[in-house]
Order: sequence, then structure tokens, then C-alpha cells
Amino acid sequence: MADPFQHMASVLVPAQAAPAGPPMPAKGTRTQRIRDLLRQGVPMTSRDIAERLHLPSPGGAALVAALLKNDLAKARVVRRGEFYAWCATPEADLQAQLAAAAALLRQHGYIVQRRPS
Repeated sequence: MADPFQHMASVLVPAQAAPAGPPMPAKGTRTQRIRDLLRQGVPMTSRDIAERLHLPSPGGAALVAALLKNDLAKARVVRRGEFYAWCATPEADLQAQLAAAAALLRQHGYIVQRRPS
């Protein structure tokens, strides 16, 4: 059996850096462009993101961290070591699905109440 620590390290931190692809188009806000880039499924460092989006060179990585602060708090984006990755099932999506289900139930005459926590 392989070393369990080696396996955990390979799962948590990708072995390769993000592929250098064409620069992202300048549509939307900087935060939205970062989200679009991370949704491609490749974990990236803040420096890689800044280079791909042509953010200012001296403080681009810090700007990426600042722009992703809200997404990290809402679990849309996760950070593992130096790498940022898009979270496929964030809490916000779950809340949207629950709200849609409650609206559907109310349309059909059901009473929907939140349980006290």
C-alpha cells in the first residue's frame, strides 16, 4: 500500500500548476472574471489568476485574495494551501434550492415553516 500521507498530499494540493491558457476576456467585474476562471475546474494560485486576468503586477495576488474574501466566507470558493478552487456545491446553491422547494410547496397550499434551531 502506498504512503497515506503522500496520497493525502496529492489530493489536497494538485501536482501540476494551472495550464497557461489564453487570457480571459474582459467581461464583467474582476470578481466575476475570477469566478468564471475558477469554474473551469482547475485549482489556481492567486498569482496564476492575476496573470491570466492581467491584474496589476505588484499587488495582483493580494487583489485576488481580497476579491475572493466574500466567496471564501460563503463557501463558493475553497482555499487549499496556495490554491483556490471553485466549490461545486456551495451553501448558497443549497439555500437557493431550499427556497425554490418552499415556494413550490406554498404554491400547492402547504405551510412551510423554518424549524427553530
